[in-house]
Amino acid sequence: MEDMICASELSYSERVGAPLKNLSFSIKKGGIHGILSPTGVEASTLLAILAGAIQGAIGSFTMHLEDQASDVSASKKTMQSSRWKRKIGYVPRTFEFYRDMTVYETLDFVGEARGVSAELRLRQIEEALALVGLSNKDQRLLERLSAVEKKKVCIAAALLGNPSVLLIDEPIPEQASAADKRAIVELIRMLGTLKTVIVAGSELSQMRELCEDVMILSGGELLAKGSFAELEETLARTEEHPTLEELYSSLVSMAKESELAKKSLLFQEKQREGKKQ
Repeated sequence: MEDMICASELSYSERVGAPLKNLSFSIKKGGIHGILSPTGVEASTLLAILAGAIQGAIGSFTMHLEDQASDVSASKKTMQSSRWKRKIGYVPRTFEFYRDMTVYETLDFVGEARGVSAELRLRQIEEALALVGLSNKDQRLLERLSAVEKKKVCIAAALLGNPSVLLIDEPIPEQASAADKRAIVELIRMLGTLKTVIVAGSELSQMRELCEDVMILSGGELLAKGSFAELEETLARTEEHPTLEELYSSLVSMAKESELAKKSLLFQEKQREGKKQ
């Protein structure tokens, strides 16, 4: 199977998002692939860079779209071009639409912004709503939707323009019921049969359920990449023989300790500033 994305020495150190250090990786065309990090922030940052939603990265990657390869330097404005973005459907972690618009108005607005003609837009909106299970809520105001329904609206919006790649950040909201989780998992699995889907998040169990393979980021670096069977086999050959769950649990603990240390240092700095005043 050919690669959809190949990245080389991709780094990021701006204020928005989390730092990333010399990431080199490839992602196969088709199926569902995961980007996992203990807090989710590093995974979200990488996903946003691939979508062109965050600027300031250095390095390069190649994305194969419609049988043509597009070589993109991460520092160039190419990633902001409408042509590039039309090839990618991006679902950010947070809901970013106008809450006083209806579901249909929102999708119509997004479709027009993505350059979809009026006639084609109508058909694609109907198809996207049917796909995510919101056909009967097309006239509902966004502010009256549940967290899961809002995520589905974001996925429907990302499908407009028929992109080759879907990038989905934190696919399952924390508030989702067991039934809602199953519905979203089934939706994403189905999308993985039609497109290349890349999901980002912080829950290992969620990645196991959704993805064929996963990249694990920690401390801004690429710690491991492969199928879950490959990662487990590699760990089994180490001296300690940890499971993937045990290894990831330790990474989560270290991330929490690091975050507490940062907050403590920030508090101390504010105290010093207060004394100076």
